[in-house]
Parts: sequence; structure tokens; C-alpha cells
Amino acid sequence: MGVLFGYSWNGIAFGILNDGRLVLSKVGISGIYSSAAVKDTDWHHVVVAKDGNSVVFFVDGMPGDPISYDPAFGFTSNATIGTGGGGDSGFLKTATIKDGSGNAIDTLAYRYYKSTGNNVGDLKMVFNPQDYALAMAAGVDWLLDAIPSGVTLCDGAGVHDVPVAEWVVMTMLAAYHNLPTYVDAQRRERWHRGGIDAGGDDLEGTTVLIVGYGSIGRAVEARLTSFGVKLLRVARHPRDGVHPLSELAALLPEADVVVILLPLTAETRRLVDARFLSAMRPGALLINPARGAIVDTEALTGAVLASRLRAALDVTDPEPLPDGHPLWSAPGVLITPHVAGSVRKLLDRAWRLIADQVRRYQTGAPLRNVVVDGY
Repeated sequence: MGVLFGYSWNGIAFGILNDGRLVLSKVGISGIYSSAAVKDTDWHHVVVAKDGNSVVFFVDGMPGDPISYDPAFGFTSNATIGTGGGGDSGFLKTATIKDGSGNAIDTLAYRYYKSTGNNVGDLKMVFNPQDYALAMAAGVDWLLDAIPSGVTLCDGAGVHDVPVAEWVVMTMLAAYHNLPTYVDAQRRERWHRGGIDAGGDDLEGTTVLIVGYGSIGRAVEARLTSFGVKLLRVARHPRDGVHPLSELAALLPEADVVVILLPLTAETRRLVDARFLSAMRPGALLINPARGAIVDTEALTGAVLASRLRAALDVTDPEPLPDGHPLWSAPGVLITPHVAGSVRKLLDRAWRLIADQVRRYQTGAPLRNVVVDGY
């Protein structure tokens, strides 16, 4: 019995055969889900049984761009998957993988579950003890309540490192070099040039405080090193060169830029509150590509409207940020709609992680990115 991971973008299925070969099928999987029926509000969950246990792969159902694959991964695209069993959610079904000549080459067992919207709370009914839940997102705060005791949850840490780190550097440079001002002037077809410092400032000598020093934090540091910045690091688990959260208040006045890269937990919710913001250096830049609820939106709005701080936000609370909200037009604020990690190469990196997780599962090796205490 092989292991199947379902992916609802573009009708993709991914599996591992009994002999260890990987298989990719872009067609013939309508019995598992129909990509034509996918709506932006649908979430698809495929639960795959193997030897009495299950593997769960969570994906969202929003349409995506065509995906490219590296042949070195061992994918074969000449196999299709046909399904058996009814179409009701939650029931154990079987699927047969056939080669390009129509010959059956493997059989898989799976359970299919579909919920509407982001409501995953009732997913508990499809889990068994010792199941594995594999999430593509680096942050799994939205999934924690749906994972019962005994189920191992793995996040997608590493998949988003490069694009999010580049987004951090991009917004930092844009803010320091007054890019939003000149983009606005271009739209108004105006040659807008100020004085000798019209280009803003460069990053050399700037102190950057990274709050949440995980894989994305390390990627940010790697990209900032060549700019001649001074780096300070804070994490919930201190180690050599990384300060504990208890020292954060003392470090904030030293930083020109504060980058929030923490997961959302009970401990970090509204961590960036009025006291946090008032401790930041006047004119400092707050960058948040993590989770909107880590920041007290009302306190941040007051700080930027008073021109005491600047901000670059890929996430907000609430999200989406309502039309007419003061942050949209606040001076020194740059906002993108939660797209920092959404790049064309994302799915290629995701498939690399999936392939490695499947191989680990198949061989009994420990899975990567196991979530403990919410992250």
C-alpha cells in the first residue's frame, strides 16, 4: 500500500509507490477532488491510510499558477489515478495508480474530507491516534485546535524562508530610500525631487533587531550582512548570540529596525503593544511579515499617525485590513496583502519538503518540522 498526498491546486496528486518510486499525476483524480469545482473559500484535506495509520496533507483550494518539477526528484508524469468508493466525505476509499498503458501499478487507501471556508475545527473526527498532519504553512496557529492529542503536526518551516527574507529586505530598502514617495509621484506624473537627502538613507551602520530567530530570521540575517548593518537577535529559546524575550524591552531602544518573525501563540499575541512601541527609538521602522495579531493595531496606528514610528506590514489585524482604515493612508506605512511568501518558486520548494517527508514516512525516519508547544 503506497502513501498519497493530495494537492488541490491544478488537480495535482503526489504519491510514493511500494518500490519507493515517487509518482506525480496531473489528471484523473476527480474522485479525490475536482479542481474545476474548487472555490476560494474551500479547503481540501486528504487523509491517507497506511498500515493502520494516516498521513494528512492540508492545502488551500485557491487556484495557482502552473507548477514546475525537477526530474531529479524522481517524479513520473505518465501515471494516472482512478478512484473507487463513494463521494461522501470522511469515508475510507481506495485509489488505483495506472501507468501510461492503463496497467495498475499500485493501490492506495485514503479518506477524503472537505470543509467550507477556514473552519477546520471539525477535522478532529477524521483523525486517529498516531496520525500525521502535514501543513504547508510555517505558522500553524490556525490548525492547533483541530489537532487532537496523539496526532503529530508538522509545519512547512523552510518553504517560505527565501521570499519572506527578501520581502523584509525589500521593504526595509524601500522605506529607507523613500521609494513609496516616488512611486506615488510617478502615478501622479510628477518629477518630485527634494533636497540633498531626497534619496533617504542607506542601511550601513543601521541596527536591526530580529524578534524570532528561526529559519526565516537566519535567512534575513544572511541577506543583510552585506549591507553593513549591526544585528541583534531575540528568540523564545535563547542560545549563544540570541537574547531571550525577557531582554527585549532593553534592546528595543537600540534598534533602528525591528523585524517581527515570531509565531502567533498565547505568549506572542499583542506582544507589540503600546509599551513595546513606546520603547522603540523615535523614527524606527517596524516590519511584520509574521502574524497580524502579534501587533496591537490600535497602538501601532496611533504611533504612525503621530509620525513617531514607521511600519512595513504584510499582515494585519484584522485581515484583510478594512477599506478606509487609517493605516492605509498613514505616513511612513507600507502595506502588502499577505503575499511575502507567495512567489512562483514556492511550490517547487514545497514539493521538495513533501518528497522528503514522504520518504521519511516510508522508511520510518523522523519527520521534519514537528510542532511542539504551538510551533
